[in-house]
Amino acid sequence: MVGTFALVARGCVPWLALCWSCGPGPDKVTSVSSSTPPDASPSDAAAARPAVDLGPTLEPVPFVSGRNAVAIQRSTTGVHAAQVVSEESTASMVLSLTAGGVAVVCRGWRSDLSNDGPEVQNQSHALVQQGYRGTYRAGNGVIAVELNLDDAVCAPRVVFRAFEPAPVALRCVRARPPGGSPLAADVLVCQWQGAGAPTGVPVNLMVPGLAPPGWFVLAAGDGVRIKVTGKPVDDMQGEPTRVEVSPAPAPIEHDAWEHPS
Repeated sequence: MVGTFALVARGCVPWLALCWSCGPGPDKVTSVSSSTPPDASPSDAAAARPAVDLGPTLEPVPFVSGRNAVAIQRSTTGVHAAQVVSEESTASMVLSLTAGGVAVVCRGWRSDLSNDGPEVQNQSHALVQQGYRGTYRAGNGVIAVELNLDDAVCAPRVVFRAFEPAPVALRCVRARPPGGSPLAADVLVCQWQGAGAPTGVPVNLMVPGLAPPGWFVLAAGDGVRIKVTGKPVDDMQGEPTRVEVSPAPAPIEHDAWEHPS
């Protein structure tokens, strides 16, 4: 099943801040101390329905441990005043939450951004891959994830001066999309936490219209693939922004960001 919808995005979207705003902040959050896996109880967590407001797009449901993944591909072009702004980028994240309270993550992304006009012309290329390992606790259906850097999960790769490898904290909730949503099944939605948020948030993972602002979506099992095309925001000239969502035909691997579908 493939779901497609037109997206109305007002103002400057986060990922385009890389090319036509003041530039990105460091991709980091506050430090997370290492600890032994907590005594997480998936059965207790599953009995709780999170009291979290996810807006009209998603309904919180009880947590289920397991593997969650997303791969996103963007190909957008729009005209802003006299500037032509375009992006070709990919991003992926694989997050495994085991029944024993262990959390393992690999995230990666690549972007080629262009801002071309009569007086301003700039281009940027960046890529990052980083692995993490840590623990999570389930309380009232809300999952608090603490992650430290772990290069053994996936090999670190950095071509981006603003990226500073650092521990990560996440707040996640399992949610169910309403009827008619391009998301075909329950998803895990997460927020980046800490002093680095929102400037340290991986904005390349966020797709407006699929989750509330500040949250990103991962799907259980094999994961979900998302394609974004058209113009980046509605105050630009260009083709309408469209988002295509489809279940991954095979498990999304940690290096999916290197292999756009």
